[in-house]
Amino acid sequence: SESLLVYDARRKKPDSFLRQVGPMGVMFWELMVRCALARVLCLIFFARGVLSCETHRRVDNDICAEACLDGFIGLCPRALVVSSGGLVPGSCMEVEFAEDAGELSQKAGPCGTIQFKKYAGCVTHRIIRDSSCLDVC
Repeated sequence: SESLLVYDARRKKPDSFLRQVGPMGVMFWELMVRCALARVLCLIFFARGVLSCETHRRVDNDICAEACLDGFIGLCPRALVVSSGGLVPGSCMEVEFAEDAGELSQKAGPCGTIQFKKYAGCVTHRIIRDSSCLDVC
């Protein structure tokens, strides 16, 4: 009987190969096909989250940091990193932080390091003067 090691795909068809190696060959071939199909389905299912990044931010005092996070950061899903890091969806510009303040490399535990862009802004305070309400930084 012929073994899997001597099968040459260039010379024999898979169906003749399966008949020659017997039932174990059929089982092996079916397993390989199922694994390949499962990989394709997983790629299609996760492609949207993995291939597109979503901008998230965190505001501390008068500094806002934002990063565009992929579906996975290292081996960690984005949702885990967002919840653990106290991040919220959206950009710093949406909350009126527009002045460039450099970059920040933030360690995200076992997930790796995330590069954030930092922005400065002002915290708006409301004061009343002469019966008028003013918003100032």
